[in-house]
Amino acid sequence: MKTIKNNFIIVKYVAKFCPFYIFSSILNIISGSVMSLSEVMVIENVINLVMEKQTSFDLILKELIIHMVTIIICLIFQRLHEGYLRTRNRQIWMKKIQHVLFEKAANLDVSCFDNPKEYDLFSRALTQGDVQGINSFDSLVRLLRSIGIILTIGTYIIFQDIILLLIAVAQAAVTLIVQSIDRKMWYKTSKEQEVNNRRYGYIRRVFYLEKYTCDIKTTNLDELLIENQDETKDIIDKGYARTENLSFMYNCMDELPYRIVNDFFVYVYLMWKVYEKIISIAIFTSTVNATFKFTNNFYRVIHNYSNIKENALYIDDFLWLMNYTPKIETKTGNRIESSHPHIQVNNVHFKYPDQENYTLNGISMELKPKEKIAIIGYNGAGKTTLIKLLLKFYNCDEGNILIDNENYLDIDEREIRSKFVSLFQNFQIYSTSVLENVLMRKKESEEDEALVWEALKKAEIYDVIKETKYGLDTIMTKEFHDDGLVLSGGQKQKLAIARIFASKAPIIILDEPTSAMDPVSEYEINNKILSLCKDKTVILISHRLSTVIDASIIYMMDNGKIIESGNHRELMSKKGKYFEMFNTQAKLYLEGDTNE
Repeated sequence: MKTIKNNFIIVKYVAKFCPFYIFSSILNIISGSVMSLSEVMVIENVINLVMEKQTSFDLILKELIIHMVTIIICLIFQRLHEGYLRTRNRQIWMKKIQHVLFEKAANLDVSCFDNPKEYDLFSRALTQGDVQGINSFDSLVRLLRSIGIILTIGTYIIFQDIILLLIAVAQAAVTLIVQSIDRKMWYKTSKEQEVNNRRYGYIRRVFYLEKYTCDIKTTNLDELLIENQDETKDIIDKGYARTENLSFMYNCMDELPYRIVNDFFVYVYLMWKVYEKIISIAIFTSTVNATFKFTNNFYRVIHNYSNIKENALYIDDFLWLMNYTPKIETKTGNRIESSHPHIQVNNVHFKYPDQENYTLNGISMELKPKEKIAIIGYNGAGKTTLIKLLLKFYNCDEGNILIDNENYLDIDEREIRSKFVSLFQNFQIYSTSVLENVLMRKKESEEDEALVWEALKKAEIYDVIKETKYGLDTIMTKEFHDDGLVLSGGQKQKLAIARIFASKAPIIILDEPTSAMDPVSEYEINNKILSLCKDKTVILISHRLSTVIDASIIYMMDNGKIIESGNHRELMSKKGKYFEMFNTQAKLYLEGDTNE
């Protein structure tokens, strides 16, 4: 029942995106029944006319012409549907449904990425949902076409000999059971190997993505990955081996009964009836033809129904994404009126889904407009988690966050995020133009070019881009363009930092995007951002204290709590954890200079 329901939901989507395809599919179904009945009836009618000695050849010719006209009309419908409309409408479907799926994926709550089960669901929906959806519809059309032929030809056979119909149905029932077991077995195996297939795909990506090249060239990573790939492939092969063996046995069990019934029993039984003069040669010939058509289409029904059942399993994933209702990404709520909002974090507690321990415990802080704030602490202190709450990727479990005295829960998440420009440690450079990499959107006006050039100057990468042949239209990376621009690690960081200078958002978040740099370079870049963005709120996230000494206020986090706060001078005078951490790092840097 669920299979039928899922597939008719797909019909609803096809009707929405490709309405004419529904109409042509109906004509295709009807033409199949008409053509099959005409092919059976013409045999009986022509042979009877030939056997009657007084029949004129004109009558035979008339019968054949009517049959031929019928066949031509039906073939036109079928070829138009299968040869042109099917391909064209599949393209329309893929384009429109992928657009919808991408929009749905963009609106998934971040928590879905933390949940392995939900991650697998939307991953399958994105990679297979579009294809499996239209495949399911095409299988349904073929199923209904075969059912139409079965009903038409079956009615004819009933009038000739119901025994043949019962035998064909019994034989087909065996096939249905065997193929159903076979398809379920393959789907189960596919799901069991899902993680291994993902791991196999990950290893392949490591070898062709540019960011892993240095490690592969300078270490034994390639040998490690090849060994892991071989092990993973062996696991995958072993996982499929038993299924392949069982599938071979099931196919044999399916094929042999079909051949015995169609190639032996039908002929023997009908020839016996001719021998006993129970039926005429005309009836024998047409009934043999009808029986073969009936059996073949019954097999097609079973095959297409099996496809539909298999597709329905994948459609579950597709429908999960299509019906997904986000808890945070709702695109509803109030707007933020002020150009420089004031943010208060009040006794916030938070833990990730399915985790027992809180990542943040009673966090309270104030982010005043145009203030320069630093949030520091060692890895795992909860700094990035706090930023995720500020960007409303998650909601607090306890406490609240206010923006201009209004609760985050009541504000549209897009409004909140529009007030921030963020640069994270794992920033990415995309295979699009330089301009699009900086603006993170398409060009809207000529002013955008001036804005980007100015941002590139501030980020100190203007000269590199200016020297390229296409300037701001230069495509980054060589993934899709042979003449794409490949930057060094430091240049990539500068291009990413240009996004900060090009943004009009009033709040800047720098979550250790320059952590790969030496402390002096990181300090210089952070100090430059602070000096050039005086009219903006800046939040610096770092575990290097030397880079945040110029911040207006520093919040030191440890184990999800704020343990100290104040400016650099105040914190040093307290001689607490900050004082201890700062002196330890300073000593390490001095020792490094001495060693040099």
